[in-house]
Amino acid sequence: KTSITLQAICDAKRKFIDVFTGVPGKVHNARVFKLSDVKQNLPQICGKNYHILGDSAYPIREWLLVPFKNYGNLGEMENRYNKKHCQTRVRIENAFDILKARFRQLLLQIDMHKVEKITIVCCCVLHNLCIDNNDVWDEDD
Repeated sequence: KTSITLQAICDAKRKFIDVFTGVPGKVHNARVFKLSDVKQNLPQICGKNYHILGDSAYPIREWLLVPFKNYGNLGEMENRYNKKHCQTRVRIENAFDILKARFRQLLLQIDMHKVEKITIVCCCVLHNLCIDNNDVWDEDD
């Protein structure tokens, strides 16, 4: 039994707009990114007006912004950027938390031979339908 990586992009409402899954959890995020279709499709999707925020595991691209590496020498502007980046990127972490709270089976150790990645994708679709229908997740539920 092992974990399965879910790489996802969400919007401001925490709806998933792209998901990629099925890779074992031990695989590094940069490798997962290389395996996903989103690497090829995002330049066209984002164009010149939009950007995706990624964590430090991802490579910086014109359309993929990551935080500055902090070796203790960042200036005020870089620190401010990193803070804003983190405050904005937390939405995907919230989306993952809500997804796992709604569909608790995702918290279980998954036998990849018994659970197909379509199960995880379906949970993401149902999560989006909940948001579309104003079924807002309450942490006390």
